[in-house]
Amino acid sequence: MQNFWVGALVGLPMCFFSIRYRYINGRLLRHGIVANGIVEEVEKTSVKVNDQQQYRMRFRFETNAGSQVAVCNVYGQLGREARRLAETNEAVRVLYDPRNARRVLWAGSLLTGSVWHGG
Repeated sequence: MQNFWVGALVGLPMCFFSIRYRYINGRLLRHGIVANGIVEEVEKTSVKVNDQQQYRMRFRFETNAGSQVAVCNVYGQLGREARRLAETNEAVRVLYDPRNARRVLWAGSLLTGSVWHGG
């Protein structure tokens, strides 16, 4: 019986956060608004996931409410691509949640890999 409670104490929070993460990403993909932005900074973090380096990417984009700054994590080749975009000041496309503009997805990453949104 004790194993049941340990499993419940560990499993229920994990299920909650997993469902919440899927809901946020689903909402972003269904209701997100596309905007143009500029990558301002990309910094290497001390984290590796599945042997891929994590980078923290900060970019600025325009919404109806004005200029917004958002941060997201990208991995591996996407991080190196983000650095190149920051150096060349090329425009990037961003998908943001109209209810919370800090929740973003770098549209350039949708077909090429994974990205964790901020917010």
